[in-house]
Amino acid sequence: MLIGGLIYILDHTIHIGDIFTIYSYAIQLTSQLKIIIEINIILKDIDTSLNRILNFISKFEVDDKEIDLNFKINSICARDINFKYNENYIFKNMKFNVNKNDIIAIKGRNGSGKTSLMKLICGFYHVDNLFLNEIPQNILTEKQILNRVAYVPQNIYLFPDSIINNISCFGKTSKESVYKICKDLNIHEKIISLENGYDTIINDKNLNLSGGEKQIICIARALLKDSDILLLDEINSALDSSMEENIINNIKKYYKDKIVFIISHKDKILEQCNKVINIDDFKVK
Repeated sequence: MLIGGLIYILDHTIHIGDIFTIYSYAIQLTSQLKIIIEINIILKDIDTSLNRILNFISKFEVDDKEIDLNFKINSICARDINFKYNENYIFKNMKFNVNKNDIIAIKGRNGSGKTSLMKLICGFYHVDNLFLNEIPQNILTEKQILNRVAYVPQNIYLFPDSIINNISCFGKTSKESVYKICKDLNIHEKIISLENGYDTIINDKNLNLSGGEKQIICIARALLKDSDILLLDEINSALDSSMEENIINNIKKYYKDKIVFIISHKDKILEQCNKVINIDDFKVK
C-alpha cells in the first residue's frame, strides 16, 4: 500500500484502484504465509510428541523383563522434593508422607503445580527424594509405576471406540465387571438406553453422552484397573452433587486399603480426605 502510494504521488503511473488491488493481494499473501507458519509450528509439536511416544514405547520394550510382579505400592514419601519445568521451579523442599488407606487432597492456587505433582507420582517426570515403598522414584521405569497407578486427568480422553471397550480397556476386564461398576456409578441405565447400548461408538459427533457421563466412564475405567494408587484431577468439573457423592462412596469401596489423591476446589469432596498437601506451602517465594 505504501509503495503504491509513493508511485502514485511521484508520477501518477498507477491508479488508486490498482493500489487497492495490490493491497488486497498483499492481505491474501500474508494470510497464506500465516497458515504456513502455523502449520510449521504444529508439525514441530507433532514431532516432539511422536518422539516422546517412541521413547516411551522403547522403554516398555526394554524394561519388560525388569518388572517385579510382586511390587505393590503401600506408601509414598517426599523428602525435600525440588521440581522445576523450563528452568523455573514449580515447588521446592516439598515434604509429605502418605500410606494405604489415605485419601489425600492436593490444594493450591490455579497454576501452582497440582497437576505437576500428579504427573510426578505417575512417573511422567523423574525427581530425586520421592520414594515409593522406600524405593527411589527415579530408578523405576514409567511402566513399573504406571502399572500400579490409575489416573483420571482433568481433560478426559475416551478412545474412538465402543463404550464397553473404553471401560474394559479392550477386554482387560470382563463384561460382568463393567456392568457392575456402571450400575454402582448410576450410568448403566443411561448406556443401555442408547441405540447400541454398550456397543455405542464414542466420537466427537456422538452427542448422546453429556460431559459428566463421559467423565463417569473415565472414572469407571480407573476404578476397574484396581491399581495401588488412584489420581483424580478435578473429576467433579462436570458432575452434580449427587454424582459426586456417589463417586466418592465408590472410590472408598473400590480403593479401600489403597492410596487416593484428589484435586478439587469443592469442600464437600475435600471433607472426605484425611490428609492435605498444599502446593502453595512449597512455592518459591
